[in-house]
This record gives sequence, structure tokens and C-alpha cells, in this order.
Amino acid sequence: MRGPLKTSESLAYAVIMLFIVAVTAIAVYSQEIQKQVSIVCFTASWCPNCPNQKAICEQTAKEKGVSVLYVDIDQSPKAAQNFGVNGTVPTTFVVVRTPRQGSREVTLVPHTKVVGISSKAKMSRYIDEAKEAK
Repeated sequence: MRGPLKTSESLAYAVIMLFIVAVTAIAVYSQEIQKQVSIVCFTASWCPNCPNQKAICEQTAKEKGVSVLYVDIDQSPKAAQNFGVNGTVPTTFVVVRTPRQGSREVTLVPHTKVVGISSKAKMSRYIDEAKEAK
């Protein structure tokens, strides 16, 4: 599991992994993700660990006052590709919703990427760090 990214590392990581969400996907995400800091959890119906991670994300989101978006990689392969998720689920991101200059569109910039199950305490810490960093 990977912890929070440093600013310079975050920028490089975002470019390499194509984390800047494509314009077509931005409309979907911006409607779903209304909070400045949010959780995006990639799952699949065949994943045995995904229900546990969903529960952790849901509880943490309620406690921290952030939104959570679940994306099934089989139903939304383009979204998974845009975030660099290549079939390993659950994969969870704490993202910061950032407006694009001169546009009404937003970009979801990853603060933290977690592959596999994460504890509620770690998810809470990642959200707190993302809120402080924005």
C-alpha cells in the first residue's frame, strides 16, 4: 500500500498514470463528487474483498463529511483506465476536486492511492491530510 504522495511526486505520478480525468468523464465525476475532498473506490462484482472496502469507505465518508463514488471496473473500463486501475481491486483514491483555470470543468487530483483493503483509521488519516494539503 502506498501512502500520501508528496506534491512533486503527486504531479509526476498524475501525469504518468493519466490521473487527469478525460473531458468526457469529468461531467460524470463532477456530478457525483460534490465535495472538495472525496473517495473514489474502484470495485468489481467478482471481487471478494470489495464489500469490505466499500463498508470502510462508506463509514469513513460519513464520519469525515466527504463524498464517495464507487466505480465498477467491468461496467466503466474507461474510468478505470483514466485512473490507471488495471484490474486490481479494490483500488481506492482520496481525490481533491480542483477547478480548471478558465473553465467550469474540474480535475480530480489524487492525493492518495490505496490498492487492496485499507483500515478506517488509515482512510481517515489520508482524508485529513488531503484536506490540509488543499
